[in-house]
Amino acid sequence: MAIQNNNLSLEVVEAAFTCLREEWMNKVKVLFKFTKAGGNRSEEETKKLLQIVGARDEDKQLLKFWMTGLSVQYRAHILASSAPGNSQR
Repeated sequence: MAIQNNNLSLEVVEAAFTCLREEWMNKVKVLFKFTKAGGNRSEEETKKLLQIVGARDEDKQLLKFWMTGLSVQYRAHILASSAPGNSQR
């Protein structure tokens, strides 16, 4: 595990954490748009999306928790751009 590797500098570990956080925040944003802005989705459709983004069913609770951290502005932007009749898609 990289955290236990004493040969890695603090900067490398911080960069790895930043990349990991960004990767998971992108998954959160995709799940938010899919579930909130995309209308009613079945459990099967959600499972397929999780598989596509590289998340498992047990990751869903974590992703939903991180969704609560999305900014109000981001949420409003996604919901507005996904509204029926909006050509920004």
